[in-house]
Amino acid sequence: SKVGLVMGHLFFVNGKEMTQNSEHYRKSPALYANRIMRKLQILLVIFFLVGCDTFYGISQQSNPFSPFPNMQCVLDSAGAIDGVSYLEYSTEEGGRVVSLSGIKQPEIVHRFRYIYKEIEGDFYFVQSYNDKAIFGHSYGGLNWKPAQENIDNIYPFFGSVQNSVSFLYHKQKRDDP
Repeated sequence: SKVGLVMGHLFFVNGKEMTQNSEHYRKSPALYANRIMRKLQILLVIFFLVGCDTFYGISQQSNPFSPFPNMQCVLDSAGAIDGVSYLEYSTEEGGRVVSLSGIKQPEIVHRFRYIYKEIEGDFYFVQSYNDKAIFGHSYGGLNWKPAQENIDNIYPFFGSVQNSVSFLYHKQKRDDP
């Protein structure tokens, strides 16, 4: 039997000191199992809300880099790739970074829409508040599979764009004092 309360949550049970929680779990393993099941149910709900969408296709994304590339140079070099019949440049506002010093300026998404061998797609640069860039390029979508023929046709273009962007980055970095 419990002899008395010690330090708010410690009890003496049959001459042994134990916490209320450990005594509770020893007496009721079913309650412990119920707590685990509730956590699993929450994880299951999160999985169904987030985990049901699957991306099919190809995708690549760079690590952050600096300096931010000149967009006219990107337009010129991507437009010169054999097979590109259309290239359009636009910007849009992205998300905002929250840091210890407050909410930063919104990111700017520089998007390049193209038609390559009759396949429409886009690649983009995300310019952050500190002028770092992330390059991304993908073809595909959520919950639909693009034709393998399209994947095979566009894959070389991914490499050409990446090589072009990499060349511009290294040239710009070398030319900037």
